[in-house]
Amino acid sequence: MKLRFLLFLMISSSIFTYRLPLYEKYPLTAKVVEINPINDTVKIRTATGIFYQFKGCEDYAVGDLISAIMDINHTPDYVLDDIILKVQYSGYKANDTY
Repeated sequence: MKLRFLLFLMISSSIFTYRLPLYEKYPLTAKVVEINPINDTVKIRTATGIFYQFKGCEDYAVGDLISAIMDINHTPDYVLDDIILKVQYSGYKANDTY
């Protein structure tokens, strides 16, 4: 009986410690906070307050919401060096909630 219980504990603990595979890309929603037409850059802010920027300021306005596909840049525990792969207009947010 003890052997069965120990075997059950070993199997169940190995099931719960299984790690899911790490995905390199993730979606992100952010708000346009600054446009620099001289440098052709757009500065965005996420809901958590992290700033990113990308090139291509045409058709964007301050207050626009964008959807981005991000790459973790092989550093899953550090978000400040992530790379913007693709950006698409998502809408406009009139009030400043974030």
